[in-house]
Amino acid sequence: MVARAVPNPNPYRLAVQLSAPADNIEVLVYTKAMVKIGGFSASKTVAATALERGWNSIQVPAGIRAQMQRGLFFWVVSAQRSGAGKGKTGLVKVMIL
Repeated sequence: MVARAVPNPNPYRLAVQLSAPADNIEVLVYTKAMVKIGGFSASKTVAATALERGWNSIQVPAGIRAQMQRGLFFWVVSAQRSGAGKGKTGLVKVMIL
């Protein structure tokens, strides 16, 4: 899995490249001091498009963007598929100016 904040700095979307379809993508948001400040997720039942193999685009909720004031943040991104458990995890550095 490859994950990128779009655009970076000041992202409003998360682009995730999956090697196989997923049922859910979960994102945990941490400050540079590694304090968890929130998270968000997208599932194939809620997303505008299915979470298929290849690139997927996920909207970052306004509430999460509001919590991320100026500075460096980390997004821990994981994809899950039912029956397969937790899949690969990726780390995204995010800068807010």
